[in-house]
Amino acid sequence: MAKIVLQVGKRGKNPGEFTQGPSQIDVYKNIVAVAEFSSRRVHIFSDNLEYKSSFYAPDIVFRLKFDRDGNIWLGVVSYYRKNQNLVKVNRKGTVLKSIKLKNSRNVKEIGNEIWNFFDFAINPTNGDIIVAYNFRNKIEIRDSAGNFKSEFTIPGIPESRKKIISTGGLFGKKIEVPEDLVFSSLWVNGEGYIFILIGDVASSPKRDVFVLNDKGEIITSFKLPQQSSWISFDQDGYLYTIENQRTIVKKYKMIYHGR
Repeated sequence: MAKIVLQVGKRGKNPGEFTQGPSQIDVYKNIVAVAEFSSRRVHIFSDNLEYKSSFYAPDIVFRLKFDRDGNIWLGVVSYYRKNQNLVKVNRKGTVLKSIKLKNSRNVKEIGNEIWNFFDFAINPTNGDIIVAYNFRNKIEIRDSAGNFKSEFTIPGIPESRKKIISTGGLFGKKIEVPEDLVFSSLWVNGEGYIFILIGDVASSPKRDVFVLNDKGEIITSFKLPQQSSWISFDQDGYLYTIENQRTIVKKYKMIYHGR
């Protein structure tokens, strides 16, 4: 059973309110950052959910993570900053660095931004940034400053299939979009092991989790009891998932069996 301790927010444009609803959340010490859904707006709260400030990111935010120094890395849709997918800002929203990921594709060539969507995690020990593309079997590793280090694919994981859709309207054009989610979520522990939840292309879709080292070698794997869209672990090793079409959060105790 979960007991509500604090809550904040409602629909609106005033401080601490959300015009589009909350999307991404991350915590650094006593600071909570919340990105609005399909928006450039990011709010900063204290850990007791007292409103502190807001800022506008350089582009629409779909991922948000604090680094070890309390700065915020944002995964953004590159509408305004063309082909700059990963942006580092301070807590006031000042841009410190913008990066074009090595495996991001030119939007004019692929016709839409969806193929460039990704999830990412930050290694708590060395600050490395691990990027997993949602619709492609490609994982990219960068150091704490955002410089490219390495990349790899996971053997046996297929690429997303393509489907053609119409953008609508009398003069709507047809574009290729991904049909299958390849990587759904990832998390990195203090030893640098990468936990990746495989999406629709898994043997058990949205249940298979692979554990890899930073060279892309599979260390082990396990299967979640139910389909999930997101995974994370706490400092005590408990697994948290989001399930049932993003309506339920579950907490699991991991039990490891020897060979």
